[in-house]
Amino acid sequence: MNKEKYIKCKYCSGIYNYNNNHVFNCNKQEYCYSCGEKNKNYSNSQLTKENKARCTDCVLNKNIHKFAPYLHLYEKSCRVDLMHINAQLIYYVWNLNLQQINKLLQQNANPNYNRQDIFFDNNEYKYLYWYNEDGTEKMEDDDDQPTNPLKLCVFMLSNCLFTTKEKHIIIKIAELLIEYGANTEDAIAFFERRYGIVVKNDDNFNTFYKLLKNVN
Repeated sequence: MNKEKYIKCKYCSGIYNYNNNHVFNCNKQEYCYSCGEKNKNYSNSQLTKENKARCTDCVLNKNIHKFAPYLHLYEKSCRVDLMHINAQLIYYVWNLNLQQINKLLQQNANPNYNRQDIFFDNNEYKYLYWYNEDGTEKMEDDDDQPTNPLKLCVFMLSNCLFTTKEKHIIIKIAELLIEYGANTEDAIAFFERRYGIVVKNDDNFNTFYKLLKNVN
């Protein structure tokens, strides 16, 4: 009966004889503890540290800190019923997902859809599906709120936590919504109430405003 001990390598998942020192020689640590990169080189002493192993570059550069990916200071969220194609459109506008917005518009999502009315309950606002007496959806009708996809783009343009790249995506989304028939009249009025007719020293605002006016 074979009584040799075999173990599974922590780094490459291979099965090896316990006595052949493979684990100490395996150079397939998945991620470096300090730089977070894959496929790096490691010394044998670092490999013994398992998920805290630092690659040879980090050791040489005295990088001892734990890698942490860049995160936004804000969390994008939008409380909508994602079973509803038009509500999905508002959700993906909020999350700047240009590809998904394009897909939904191709599937006949309504670029002029007004979000559902908001219900105030226990000191917080909640989006609910309310219906009129005739069975049609009751929509939010506050002119000063971003109630449809294009007005939501206007609203998000002033988010100071968005990068320049993200603001360019907002403009691209607005272009796409207009291409699929979004009505600009309400968006123009909303823009002018929030920012005025001309916003000096900000190319993003001026580009967006010209986009709205050129199709009006």
